[in-house]
Amino acid sequence: MKSKSLLFTTAILTVLSVGCAKKPVIPPKTVPNVVNTIPNAVTNVPNTATKAPIENAAVAFEKAISNTGESIVSLTKNLTVDKDFIVNGEFKNAKNIIERKINLYSQDKEKKITSRYILTVPKLVINSPNTSIEHGTFKGDLYVSSKNFQLIDTVVNGNIYFTTDEAKSTFKMDSKSMITGKQELITATNTTSMVSTAAAFEKAISNKGTLSIGLTKNLTIDKNLVVDGEFKTDKNIIERKIDLYSQDKAKNITSRFTLTVPKLTINSPQTSIEHGLFKGDLYVSSKNFKLMDTVVEGNLYFTTPEAKSTFKMDTKSKVTGKQEFRTQMKTTPNVGNTVSMVSTATAFENAISSKGTWIISITKDLTIDKNLLVDGEYKNGKKDASGKDIIERKIDLYTQDEEKNITAKYTLTVPKLTINSPETCIEHGTFKGDLYVSSKNFKLVDAKVEGNVYFTTDEAKSTFKMDTKSIVTGKQELKK
Repeated sequence: MKSKSLLFTTAILTVLSVGCAKKPVIPPKTVPNVVNTIPNAVTNVPNTATKAPIENAAVAFEKAISNTGESIVSLTKNLTVDKDFIVNGEFKNAKNIIERKINLYSQDKEKKITSRYILTVPKLVINSPNTSIEHGTFKGDLYVSSKNFQLIDTVVNGNIYFTTDEAKSTFKMDSKSMITGKQELITATNTTSMVSTAAAFEKAISNKGTLSIGLTKNLTIDKNLVVDGEFKTDKNIIERKIDLYSQDKAKNITSRFTLTVPKLTINSPQTSIEHGLFKGDLYVSSKNFKLMDTVVEGNLYFTTPEAKSTFKMDTKSKVTGKQEFRTQMKTTPNVGNTVSMVSTATAFENAISSKGTWIISITKDLTIDKNLLVDGEYKNGKKDASGKDIIERKIDLYTQDEEKNITAKYTLTVPKLTINSPETCIEHGTFKGDLYVSSKNFKLVDAKVEGNVYFTTDEAKSTFKMDTKSIVTGKQELKK
């Protein structure tokens, strides 16, 4: 007669240590609803598996936790793997109760625990409902998307992240279990925004938006916009997508749309615009921008050499206007009136150097962890009443529209910024750090300094000016 021990679907895994852990990322929110209809089947991985190639243990474990795997997965040795795994599928035990178990132990016939094991996975995603990890140690981070996850007599050397409120509220652990890291609810950034209005599109492309932005109709927007922020896929790959199309379940394109924006600035790295029509001018400040099966009815301007050298477009794409490197102009295009539009620490440092530009404009909040120097003497391309060139340097902490209305203000954070360029001003934003002013006629215009202003010469102190909208939270004093 067949043994009654075949009550549960069980995978007994003999495993070896393979690889080392890597940093995990936020998982995709997919919870397949696959039921194991043969709950009494047993898959035995023979003990001779220890003689097999090392990767076999990881492969066996991955198969056992998949949606075509087993209800109970039991280790028979420590297992270390160097890739992320997903516990997927819905399984029922012999009592028709939904359940999934990962056993990190072995036991004798009297069900006394004889050995405990360590499972090391950089990121283990729990999509199967009613999953438990029991009687051992897990090293890595757990991402829990399903309800009723449990720890039973288990130590987690890492963090537990819950991707839904339900997953967090239904989680349980007994008094013998312990988590060394965080237990918190997270929101994945690698979601898609399906947009049909100008406001929704603007929100979706912001640094608080989503990785993928999909249009559902033609959109015409009458103001300049910025694609901002760095986003990662569930595979930890930096990426941003603007999809100008819709598709069916078989991923066949069913409609193509037109996006019209006077000026769209691309600050997000690895951005692509795909399968549609863009009307307007693109200003690309980030690397690896791509056009895929897309027509641009307008110009494509690159604001950094890197942005230009890393740009790609496929054979189905087309740009009807110019493709060129250029610095953006805010005012009249006088000879000396060059402007650096910067979105990275390196670009900012280059722009404020003696070989930079006279206007430096940041296009996003910037935090730089080293001391910097604003150096060099610059002319703005204009002349005074006596015909002499006007010396000037500007650090603009804002963006504006074509009517010169301020559309956004930014924060520049630098531990110590030394001002050597004469006639420098910082305008319309917030500076966090200490300013050391060595040149004459330094100005603050509608700017807040969260820190101190130190003057290294008497002339620097006596010629300093700030308007009524500006504020310095710290000291203003001579410091030679």
